[in-house]
Amino acid sequence: MNYPKQPKDRFIVEFRFRKKNNDWLWIMGRGVIVERDQEGQPLRFVGTHTDISRQKQTEEKLLNSELEKETILDSLVEHVIYQDPEMNIVWPNKAACDSVGSGREELIGRHCFEIWCNESKPCMDCPVLKAMKTGESHELEKETPDGRYWYIRGHPARDKAGKIIGGIEVTLEITERRMAEAELKAKNEEYIATNEELEESLIRIRSKNRTPPALAFTSDWSRNAMKWGNLLGVPLLFILFGIFRVTGRRRRAEARWKEALP
Repeated sequence: MNYPKQPKDRFIVEFRFRKKNNDWLWIMGRGVIVERDQEGQPLRFVGTHTDISRQKQTEEKLLNSELEKETILDSLVEHVIYQDPEMNIVWPNKAACDSVGSGREELIGRHCFEIWCNESKPCMDCPVLKAMKTGESHELEKETPDGRYWYIRGHPARDKAGKIIGGIEVTLEITERRMAEAELKAKNEEYIATNEELEESLIRIRSKNRTPPALAFTSDWSRNAMKWGNLLGVPLLFILFGIFRVTGRRRRAEARWKEALP
């Protein structure tokens, strides 16, 4: 083996080792140089070999678990962004990256308010910032300068001891929903206005129909006849009705007297 003239005194290396039964082990080699020649080349070193196969298996399972989580989070349409206490992006999912046309590595280390809101400091109503301060989830709906609408929910991220170590932002674009709501509201207002106009028109029509038309007379004689008819007709009708009743009673009385006489 060739060594540099002035190598480090200690080294650590990991390598695979195949056993007689063809099984593979992961070995960690640790060593320290204990003697060198006059030119500084190592002459002797001592060290140990440690079987780290279980550790490697655990690391592989953890890596696979992280890959599974990443795959699941990348499949979501919601933006999922993990931020540290200083609001630096630690990890964004694919949807968050695609929304601004950037790669994951381009967003890591930057601030969300800088990327999506074109601001130089955190938004006053930021639900992620509130979540990290209060330890509770917060949510809001927000419009960004590009005219898009978002439903944003912030959650505190904690370690095993319960200490808040960051914030998780879950965001869903709701621009289409807000546009549909605005269109529905406009149509509803138009319908109400049309209905009110229709009701006013019906009221005007009904009020006109209830007004009796003016009487038209062809001569003064017809006008006077109508006038005196209204003045004398009703009293005369009552007089005739009274005479008719009196005459009827008299006839019935005479008939009863005739029947009673022998």
